[in-house]
Amino acid sequence: MQSLFSTITNANFDAEYFKKRIEQGKKLVGISNDEITNNSGILKEENQDIISLKELITYGLKGMCAYLDHAYLLGYKDNEIFQFIREALVATLRDKSADELTALVLK
Repeated sequence: MQSLFSTITNANFDAEYFKKRIEQGKKLVGISNDEITNNSGILKEENQDIISLKELITYGLKGMCAYLDHAYLLGYKDNEIFQFIREALVATLRDKSADELTALVLK
């Protein structure tokens, strides 16, 4: 949540913060530097519609995480939201059809 929130415009300009977050994320999902290339994730897609839908999901999640971070600081949290964020992030890494991604965007 905090990593996505920190990537929105004008939220954080500390390069070291992002380096630490990237390393934490790689450890969390169990990937190495050797597995990360310019053809990873959304960048491996050839279909522009799929790229657009995955980017829409990503930017939507960033906005959700901004609100979620503020709510969390006020003591509100909902595990369904965390589960949705995980589901949506995983979907951006999987081969999904345009219809499946559109359904996720609408969800």
